[in-house]
Amino acid sequence: MRKKAVAVCRKLDISRRAKHSDMIPSEPMQILQKFRALQNTLSMPPKKKKNYFFVGHLFADIAFDYIAKHLSSKPYKVVLGPLWIKELERIQWDGALVRKEACQILERYYKPEDVIALFEFKTSGIYGGRARVREVVKGIRDNFAAAQKICPNIKSCFYVALHERTPKRSGSVHYFNKVKELREQTVTTCMLFSSESLEEGRQPVEYPNEWSNLLNALAKL
Repeated sequence: MRKKAVAVCRKLDISRRAKHSDMIPSEPMQILQKFRALQNTLSMPPKKKKNYFFVGHLFADIAFDYIAKHLSSKPYKVVLGPLWIKELERIQWDGALVRKEACQILERYYKPEDVIALFEFKTSGIYGGRARVREVVKGIRDNFAAAQKICPNIKSCFYVALHERTPKRSGSVHYFNKVKELREQTVTTCMLFSSESLEEGRQPVEYPNEWSNLLNALAKL
């Protein structure tokens, strides 16, 4: 009788733990929830004015907080942008990992040899027609390549988007796949949600394995 009671208690405990884990949102979902909560507090800009840059910075700030949690054992400093690299001042970066002993030349202005990884964050991913998308993807690739050429200790570059579009009909631009063209040995892409699923009244849908692939790439730095 006692053995049966112990077995029942164990089953109940396992069930409670499983339910509790189900209640904890994934990290991408936590990022989305925090982003939406803060975005809803922003004042509306006047007509013909936009706050895209601040909204993008808001996402980068929240996402970078979660990324930093997975880098606590690494010998790097996490630097939220905008930031610049000496001899590559034409490019503004959204975030970086630099050596812990790195010293800023000026505020958020670093020597090339101190840079370990670079980040580009986008809230709404890429957009536009086919020619525009090719131009945007090429621009991101060229920026990463320029940094890799000048920074002797750089290990990886990251493109991170809160959401990215997949086509609703055949023949449309497949933005998700276009971004995937950036992927190579030293470039990691991470797109957290389907744009369509974030439309009002819909349930957010995470792209599978995107966040875990990002964390795996970070672990290798």
